[in-house]
Amino acid sequence: MLPPTDSAKIPEYVGANGKFGKPAEPGPFPAVVIMHGCGGPTGHQEWIGRLNDWGYATYYIDSFTPRQLQHVCAEQQFKGYQRVDDAYAALAHLRTRPDVRGDRIGLIGFSHGAAAAAATVRADNAVKANMPPFAAAVAYYGGCVSQKFQLATDLLILFGESDDWANVKACGPMLARQDKATKARLTIVTYPGAYHDFDIGPRPPRDFIGHHLEYNETAAKDSFARTQAFFDRRLKS
Repeated sequence: MLPPTDSAKIPEYVGANGKFGKPAEPGPFPAVVIMHGCGGPTGHQEWIGRLNDWGYATYYIDSFTPRQLQHVCAEQQFKGYQRVDDAYAALAHLRTRPDVRGDRIGLIGFSHGAAAAAATVRADNAVKANMPPFAAAVAYYGGCVSQKFQLATDLLILFGESDDWANVKACGPMLARQDKATKARLTIVTYPGAYHDFDIGPRPPRDFIGHHLEYNETAAKDSFARTQAFFDRRLKS
C-alpha cells in the first residue's frame, strides 16, 4: 500500500494531458473525454476502441501522473470532485482540434472518474469554467451524492445494485432532488445482482481492498447499448 499523501501537496493539473484517438474514416468527429478510476490511467482503456468503433474521437486524460500519484484507491487522499479542472482543460483542448466537432463533446468516467464526471457537469462548476459545457456525460458506478444541485448537462449514471463500494444508496434521493425545471436531465439505471466494475471482463470475480469486483455480462451489454444510444442522441443528432 502506498503511504498516505497530503492533499495540500498534490500538484495542480497543468493543461491537457491525454491520449487522443479517433475512427479511421475522415472527420471531424464528435468526441468523448474519458476519466479513469482510482487505479490510474491503465484502467478502462478498452473504452478507447469501443468509442472509436461507435464513431467518436476519444481523449483519455491522465489525472495522476502530473500530480505524482500512482493510485488513490486505498487512501482516498484525492477526491473525484478535485478533477473537474482536468475535464474542462481536456474540453478546451479538444475544441482547438480541427478533427473534432467542438460543439459535440461528451464525457465518461468510471468510479473515481465517474464522481469527477458528475461533478464536472454540475451547473455551478460549468459556470466557474466559463465555457460552454459538455454536451453529455455518463458515469459508471459513481457520481450519486446526497446534496441537491442543478445539472448543466444531461447525465446518465449506471450502477450495480450490489455495488459495495460506490454510494448507490444516494442515487434514489439524488434523482428525487433534481430540479425538474432545469433543461438538463438526470437518468439513473441500476442492475440487479451487479457489482462494481461490472463492465470489465470477462474475468473472474475478485475482492480488492475490501470491495467485491465482478463482471456481469448482461449488465455490461445493456450498459454499452444505453451509453451508445445516449451519446448518439446528444452528440450526433
